[in-house]
Amino acid sequence: VIQPTTVQATYNSIYLNPTMTGTFNTAGVLVNTGSSSQFLLKNNLIINAPTTIPSTGTVVALKITTLSPSYLINSNNNIFYTGTPSPNRLLYEDPLNSISNLTAFKSIVSPRESNSGTELTPFTTTVGANSNYLDLNTSIPTLAESGGIPVPGVTDDYSGTFRNVLTPDIGAWEGNYILPLKISKNSSDSRDGIKVYPNPFNDKITITMYIPLDFHFQIYNSLGAQIYSGRMEKGKAEIDLSHQPSGIYFIKAGSVTKKIIKE
Repeated sequence: VIQPTTVQATYNSIYLNPTMTGTFNTAGVLVNTGSSSQFLLKNNLIINAPTTIPSTGTVVALKITTLSPSYLINSNNNIFYTGTPSPNRLLYEDPLNSISNLTAFKSIVSPRESNSGTELTPFTTTVGANSNYLDLNTSIPTLAESGGIPVPGVTDDYSGTFRNVLTPDIGAWEGNYILPLKISKNSSDSRDGIKVYPNPFNDKITITMYIPLDFHFQIYNSLGAQIYSGRMEKGKAEIDLSHQPSGIYFIKAGSVTKKIIKE
């Protein structure tokens, strides 16, 4: 990023696995900003993960070379990874901070990156000549699945596949990947876009979405068996579970899983 440019980097898949010898430093994203430069990072996979690092080398996911207010505060929903956290495997570096831990990184850059994560994302192939280069493995759970947020004007992925309008995938590819289990402790908490009430319940529950879209969801029992599948219409659905026994159930909608209790 060169002053006075504004750069919006969204839906990129960056994978580095360099062979490092001697004094060697590498960054997944290197930002050299001026006082009037701005950059936005949203829905990016940034993986910089050499197998070995010499004692004099450093790898960084995101490196900013100068201090300025250029790192836009709505930068979010990215995946950063450099390997097992250590002094020479950093998620973030600027002239004052060298951070290898995700929690510390989020604290330093807050309110940015509040929904960002870290993982070695499972790619189908890392061979650049292959047509599915950096596409994601469909048999291994990944934070990239439904982990992004919509970006105005971006409706398809690298290959022309339409993006999910509510919960797009992180990175260059959109697909049907596997979600890691995310359970909201409070089903009435709508900060993730979905609210379920009442909870606990006796017979019926209501599901509402912050955005009034038609959206599919499933309900599972405590053994993991699917007991219901339905669709919210204009962001709302009412479900009768009076025929189900008392116990714990899970509602899954996109990347969100809500725990509910039937009395």
